[in-house]
Order: sequence, then structure tokens, then C-alpha cells
Amino acid sequence: MFDSKDMMCDKADYYSNETIDTFREQYKAQYKYMQYSNLTNGLRDGLSYFYIGFKALTGAITLGDFTMCVSSASTLYWGLYSIVDNIAATVKACGYAYEYLKFDAISDRMTKGDKPVSDGEHVIEFRNVSFKYPRSENYVLRNINITIKQGEHLSVVGLNGAGKTTFIKLLCRMYDVTDGEILIDNINIKDYSDSEYRKLFSVVFQDFEL
Repeated sequence: MFDSKDMMCDKADYYSNETIDTFREQYKAQYKYMQYSNLTNGLRDGLSYFYIGFKALTGAITLGDFTMCVSSASTLYWGLYSIVDNIAATVKACGYAYEYLKFDAISDRMTKGDKPVSDGEHVIEFRNVSFKYPRSENYVLRNINITIKQGEHLSVVGLNGAGKTTFIKLLCRMYDVTDGEILIDNINIKDYSDSEYRKLFSVVFQDFEL
């Protein structure tokens, strides 16, 4: 659609590889902690059981003491294992949090105004609007001119890929127009407060989820 196959495939490959690399680094860190845990636990258990067994065989401790020592060693093992396991889980969770913070820090390139939206009836105008998606040379919409007054009922029809959904996305400022301008009450929508402007619309797209 819109000759964007190569762009979409490139983006899918990029984000897929980035996701795989992220998980690989997280599991490497977790694996390192688990290996350290298994090594230390193995050494501790081996030395503990050897010492306790040696004491029992030489008669230095009774059978009851031997049983108590083995039970204590087992309790110590699971306690230390839990600590190391929680450290590994924390490192993994921090990796997820880091990726979220990186995403949250991405700057918004869209122009944000601060003009409040006035009360009353509104008039929408598309004035010589043309649009093409990022990294695409083909226009989805070209030189669209239309005025919509409040209270009017409008149906937008066309073939798949004709730009019907794109028309609505531009109106909702999910994208900025490539050329031309969209006006509400003769004011460019870029000049309005973004949060107030979006309250004017209630949109249900074809891929909705409730």
C-alpha cells in the first residue's frame, strides 16, 4: 500500500533485531548471576556436606546433630539462592524499565501550540492539503480542499488505499500535513493546545479494541 512495502519491511527488521538484541543482553546478565549462584552454592554444599559427613564418621557429632546440620545447610542454600535469584530478576526488570525510559525520552517533533479551543460551533477546513508518509515519495492525499460545518453528516468513500483513514488521522493530528493546512475556525490546528484539540474528536478506527 502506497509503495511502502520496503519501508515497512525495513522497519520490521530493524525493530525485530533491536528487540532480539535487548533480550539477549538481559538474558546474558541474568545467566551470569545464575551461573555465579550455582557455582557458589555447589561449592558451599560440597564443603558443608563433606565437613558434616567427616564429623559424623569420626564420631565428633551424633546422628541427630548430623541431621540438624544437613537441614540447616539446606535452609541456608535456599536462602542464598533466593537472594541471587531476586537480584537477577531485578536486573532483568531494570532492563525493561531502561528501554521504556528510552522510549519515553524520545522527543515529540510535532509543533505544539497553546491556543485554547473556543466553545460553540466549529468549522473544519482542509486547505490544499497534501500528505505522504515518512520516507515515502508517493502522496496519499494531494490538494484536498473541503469545508465541514458543525452538524453536517459526511461520508468519505473510496477504494482501499485511497486515503480515507489517513484523512481522519490528519484531522486528529496523528500526523502533520506535508503541504497545505488544516484549519478549525480559520486557525491552523498546529496553533491549538494539543490536549484541548484532541478532545473535539471521538474516533473509532477499523482496527479498534474495546
